[in-house]
Amino acid sequence: MPKLYSLSLALLLSQLQLKAQYADTGTGALKEQIYWCNWAGFSITDGATKTFITSDSLTVTATFSNVTGTLPVPNYMSYAGYDFNNPSIKGSLNTSASANFKVAFTATRNDTPAPVTIAIITTGNATYTNACTTGTILQNNLNLLQSNAGLRQSNTALVQRNSPVLQNNSGLRQSSTALVQSDSPVLQSNTGLRQSTVQLKSTTTQLQPSTTEVSLDKNSTIIFGILASFDRGDLPASFGYASHELTYSPCTLTPQPDSYLGAIPPDADTLKSNNDGPDEDAVTTFPPYTGNGEYELTIPIYTTTKSYISAWFDFNRNGTFDTNEIAIDSSTGATATLKWTNIPARLPAGKVSQCAFRFRISDSLLTSPTGYAHNGEVEDYFIALTAPCDVKVTTLADVILCAGKSTQLSATGATTYKWTPATNLNSDTIAQPIASPATTTKYTVFGTDAYGCTGETSLTVSINPSPVITTSKDTAMCTGTTIQLSGISNIPASYSWYPAAGLNNINITNPTASPATTTNYVVTASTIYGCRTSRTIHIDVTPTPVLKVTPDTPAICIGQSVIMTAAGGDEYAWFTAKDSLLTTNTSLNISPLHDTTFKVYIADYTCKIADTLVVPVIVYDTPKTTIAKSGDIDCANASINLKATGGIYYTWETAPGITNTHTASPAVSPLETTTYEVTIMDGHGCTNVENITVNVDVALAFTRYPIPSAFSPNGDGKNDCFGLKRWGETAFFEFNVFNRGGRIVYSSNSPNACWDGTSKGQPLPMGTYIYMIRARTICGDVVRKGAILLIR
Repeated sequence: MPKLYSLSLALLLSQLQLKAQYADTGTGALKEQIYWCNWAGFSITDGATKTFITSDSLTVTATFSNVTGTLPVPNYMSYAGYDFNNPSIKGSLNTSASANFKVAFTATRNDTPAPVTIAIITTGNATYTNACTTGTILQNNLNLLQSNAGLRQSNTALVQRNSPVLQNNSGLRQSSTALVQSDSPVLQSNTGLRQSTVQLKSTTTQLQPSTTEVSLDKNSTIIFGILASFDRGDLPASFGYASHELTYSPCTLTPQPDSYLGAIPPDADTLKSNNDGPDEDAVTTFPPYTGNGEYELTIPIYTTTKSYISAWFDFNRNGTFDTNEIAIDSSTGATATLKWTNIPARLPAGKVSQCAFRFRISDSLLTSPTGYAHNGEVEDYFIALTAPCDVKVTTLADVILCAGKSTQLSATGATTYKWTPATNLNSDTIAQPIASPATTTKYTVFGTDAYGCTGETSLTVSINPSPVITTSKDTAMCTGTTIQLSGISNIPASYSWYPAAGLNNINITNPTASPATTTNYVVTASTIYGCRTSRTIHIDVTPTPVLKVTPDTPAICIGQSVIMTAAGGDEYAWFTAKDSLLTTNTSLNISPLHDTTFKVYIADYTCKIADTLVVPVIVYDTPKTTIAKSGDIDCANASINLKATGGIYYTWETAPGITNTHTASPAVSPLETTTYEVTIMDGHGCTNVENITVNVDVALAFTRYPIPSAFSPNGDGKNDCFGLKRWGETAFFEFNVFNRGGRIVYSSNSPNACWDGTSKGQPLPMGTYIYMIRARTICGDVVRKGAILLIR
């Protein structure tokens, strides 16, 4: 039962090296009632002490004296019935040669002297003093230990205080059990034992040290244990642990309780106990709690003197005993009455589902539900007490709902829910269903908590009628026109239209609408109860068509045609100026020879509009044009000009020798006879085409180029320099002037060069000079030389 408690304490004691502990293997009947001393790391010398602490806070100190011979060595303990798996636990004292010592055991609990019972196991030839002497009881105990524990090599000796002188115990073959306690007279020797002796000595209340004198021969062992038997509670760990030490008659190990609960004396519970046991008999039936705030139990007890009965009732079910959950009685008779008050009318749903009770009896008043008591008994009960449940189911206030709408219901306070009626609920087993009742409905919700307690509550959903709107149909209209809308409720209501754009009034049933674009008008009818309904009317707005003809005033040149196209309607009809029908197509192709007029009828069915458009047609004559040239191409004229007239736009066809094709007078320089063609357009877009041929003749002699025989550079603007006025195109040109001494006084490579009668910037004297010209032209290589007279 108190497993976790003992484990945590055991770990602490292990760290302090003060631990006495139960054997963890074996089948001994007292395996979990005897704490075996662990001597690991201890040396037996005069005055040496070793302290052990049990899981129930009993502190036992062993003090050694009169130590002679070979010192016993701590060794691991492994004996049938009482063994340890862990070899580091040194529970036995072994000798390789004879040894003698005295050891006195004293005990305290919470710094107060306490009685202690020491158990001894011996093997080999070992003797000790101060053991119990009641042979018959001793033999009965040995038989019990042997049958339950299967001891073969050793028996347990219980050494207690104030026993009479031990008698010899005969008939023991393997080992014996002795109880040793303090304040005993000197024990007589024990004979007839083969391996070890078994003796019992009874307890006194003088609490003086219990001393035993030990003699060990070679290869002998002695083991000491602390006998501490307890009746323990067995509730879950959250309630804490309670333990009551059991009392026995001297030497016999017969239970001798002064007080206990019920009719069965308490038995020893192990640390691992998790069940009640036969001694849990004080309460056989728990009456139901009625909810009146009080709860009373009368239980049977046994007591030889005045006893105190303390009881705890975890009525708030929080998994622990609170200070207000205790009831106390004292009694010298056969019953005790326990009464709890100020209990809630409904037991709350706490951390645990059941109700916990703990009853404790002792010769002193116990006010804590946990901890140690030196006598008496503890009984625990964990039951499902019949009691009014604390389940308060809450829900929303009553709801007013418009017909056709939904609302979310809500319930709290329980774990599971059931709604009724289930009609028009999306679920009737959830905490927050969606309700869509058609008529006023009262909903009741039943809630159940985790412990099966139930509660209920209800709310009413009242239904107000919602308006039903009849609207005009969706329609189409053209921009610039007006249409009347309509939205009428079946019950009295106010109206609102949205959007307001294009409406003459947004708060009447039949506003007029003239929207600029396609619009969804929403009409909402609202009752005085706040119930609203909305409907939508879709108005498809078509832009008012533009009735037109393209081109609307066509102008063409004579001999050309034009296509006139009408648009904006669903029906078309073309007529002459005299109303003769030409076609019902959208387009009309015409080629008039003079100015004229056409008519077209256009009708739109959607916007219900129609019109007849008059289309005048202008016919222009072909422009009067000419083309001419400045001459033909020869050796003296490598380029000529063409000239076109009669228009404002000129476009020359691409041909050799022409570079500018968008001028009236382009320059051309063909290398062979070429015909040039130009398109001439006037201001009306009418065009005419002209062409001209340019002849190329390179057979004429270069001698046609005139060269002067004299010049006078006097600045009068006449004959001021010497050169050729026009060479045409040349691929190579060289012009040199020499004096009579043959020295070059002027040189140039430009066909346009002209000598001004100077050399290096200085005027030359009047006289005759020699010139030489060499050039490569379209007529071939040319050389000209001669004399020139410089006149001043």
